[in-house]
Amino acid sequence: MLTTVETSKERVLLRNLQVLDVKKGQLSGQTNVLVEGRIILDLDAPAADAVCDTIDCEGLTLMPGLIDCHCHILSPYLSSQDSPLPPAWSLKQMRLNFEGTLAGGVVCVRDMLSPIKIMNSNRRKIASGKFIGPDIAASGALLSVKGGYPEFINPMPFPLSLASEPKMHADTPEHGAQFVRYLKKKGADHIKVGYTSFYRDFAIKKRMPTVSDDTLHAICKAAHELGLIVSVHHNWSQDLDHLLQFDIDSLEHVVYDRELTDEQIALAKKKGVTFVPTLTVSDSMARFEEKLGFLESDRAKEMFVEPARKHLHWISSTWLDFKNERYDEAFGFWRANRKNYAGVERSVKRMHEAGIPLCAGTDLGAVVAWPGEMADEVIRLHHVGLTKIEAIRAATLNAAKLLQREKTLGSVEPGMYADVSLVAGNPLEDLYSLRRVRLVGKGGRWHRPKHPELPDFWPGFSITFKN
Repeated sequence: MLTTVETSKERVLLRNLQVLDVKKGQLSGQTNVLVEGRIILDLDAPAADAVCDTIDCEGLTLMPGLIDCHCHILSPYLSSQDSPLPPAWSLKQMRLNFEGTLAGGVVCVRDMLSPIKIMNSNRRKIASGKFIGPDIAASGALLSVKGGYPEFINPMPFPLSLASEPKMHADTPEHGAQFVRYLKKKGADHIKVGYTSFYRDFAIKKRMPTVSDDTLHAICKAAHELGLIVSVHHNWSQDLDHLLQFDIDSLEHVVYDRELTDEQIALAKKKGVTFVPTLTVSDSMARFEEKLGFLESDRAKEMFVEPARKHLHWISSTWLDFKNERYDEAFGFWRANRKNYAGVERSVKRMHEAGIPLCAGTDLGAVVAWPGEMADEVIRLHHVGLTKIEAIRAATLNAAKLLQREKTLGSVEPGMYADVSLVAGNPLEDLYSLRRVRLVGKGGRWHRPKHPELPDFWPGFSITFKN
């Protein structure tokens, strides 16, 4: 999916391009940009420099690389934890996820559930150049309780737990604080809590257990003392009122069972909570059958190893069969109530109008959301009411701030990382230019996507949901 541009010198001159200033919302005239290693030195450099390697950018637009604020980049696209160990082929799928993500102009992701030791191994390989992929800010294991969300994932048994901890049961305040300290020590960048009191399978009548109030308070306190933010997964409106009583930093997704109330929006703004709406995954769950054509394409065969692609086909067959009782049918609520997605869009629009910070995230890896869809997430945010530059900022400036990386990522300025994307067109006029990625800079290396445009994930359909 990517070919690496060979360079031999520390300095690289990007010649003949325009620069998108996401802070001012302006596009420069034709210029040249000088980069040394990973750092931007000059946005108006001379057109020739004997001590530089030169890349002719042919009038492309240089912009900050995108940041996906909610993903599961190690995911092999399985729908449940059927065995303690992932299949052998999942290792190849991880590498395809890395490369496909970077090919979409995404230079950094915020991973929201992963065994931290396995993640650290992959992060080292990306940093060394052995793997090609984005930077990864990781939560490590998700904190929940026994039987709590995600109910289809369980802690690893000993001794497998020494190498892999996808989920930790924080059943007391002491355990919650202890797990936060452990994750920080092992390299976690933020903390994620799974909190959903309703099963996603609407046929189940009982309530799902959740982290206790005392434990959630202890998790927030321990995380903030260590400089970590706390993000909480939620799905249902009845949970939101309760969650807004805690000192959490971001809420992941948007409630699907009904629109947010004015009171909930006002309280969220007062609390200063950032939302990561993940419109891509909600839209995809609501009408996954409309993406099935992509799975037969050559591009899909590049992106997925064959066992993963076959599993996605099997998943689709269970979602289309409402008699199926496996976890795979749990998303039946979304499909049976697909009209509710319009309410999700209206909720996001109203949150934006109220001034609540929004960050772009796809939920990549959550079975129905795939590498390369980040540009479409930005387009979705514009569709619900953000201006074009506001939607871009949700994936750059705002995202960098949420990840606490605003000093290095999110804008193109001297002294910032040259983790950038070069696209064909003017994003201020046409957001679909974000789908035309022609060159990506990441970690001092330069890569060209194999294809001139990102895949059509919705062949024959629009990426925006029309009721």
